[in-house]
Amino acid sequence: MIAAAPTGRRTLGRRTLSLSMFPPDSFVNRVTPRGRGILAAMSAFRLNPSMARQRLFEVVQRQRGPAWDLARPMEEQVGWDEHAAFMNALVERGFVALGGPVGDDGRVLLIVRAAGEEEIRGTLAEDPWSDDLLLIASIETWTIRLGELA
Repeated sequence: MIAAAPTGRRTLGRRTLSLSMFPPDSFVNRVTPRGRGILAAMSAFRLNPSMARQRLFEVVQRQRGPAWDLARPMEEQVGWDEHAAFMNALVERGFVALGGPVGDDGRVLLIVRAAGEEEIRGTLAEDPWSDDLLLIASIETWTIRLGELA
């Protein structure tokens, strides 16, 4: 972690950096859009506190299945009310953190909290749209390093 030293210097691990170490026109001394030089901005930089815990989520990409009616919007597909109720229940129980359509080609992205692929496949198999209207295209682990997902 980079921390500010009381002398106006910055420490990086065991190395101490000082503005005087760099030429006045160096990128380190240039003013950023926020009005600080790079070295000054570095002192304000903090890694996401959750980095130590390595916040892991699973990213599930689903795609249209064989029963999807291309002539109808999503909300008019067979079993929409049941599917929507199922997905809302997954959000309420904390399994789904975020979700929704991506692009205009019928893909859906879900950010889920799960122990792994087996739990995800088992849970989503209960979806009234599984196998016919929505298929699982991929499941990947996602480590959040920037920002925070509550």
